Amino acid sequence: MLDFAMLDLPTYDAFVFENSFANQYIGVKGEYTQKLTKTFKDIKRFWNIPSDDIILAAMHGIMLLNRDKIVRTYVAAFDVDPTTAALLADM
Repeated sequence: MLDFAMLDLPTYDAFVFENSFANQYIGVKGEYTQKLTKTFKDIKRFWNIPSDDIILAAMHGIMLLNRDKIVRTYVAAFDVDPTTAALLADM
């Protein structure tokens, strides 16, 4: 897992592909969604910077069970060709 950066894939998948908080949840069963959404809004108001394009994105290891997400993440984040990305995903 370490040799193929699999522990990093959920982070990069969220960072590269999530552009909306819609239909996302925080925690295994969404138990932290409400608290973190409120905290995130408070933080955005606290900092005096343009923040309309900053989103809260969930990173879930469950994406490692989705071959298509693994392939697209290797391609986008690690600049791996799709064939090699598919081989890595199949491992």
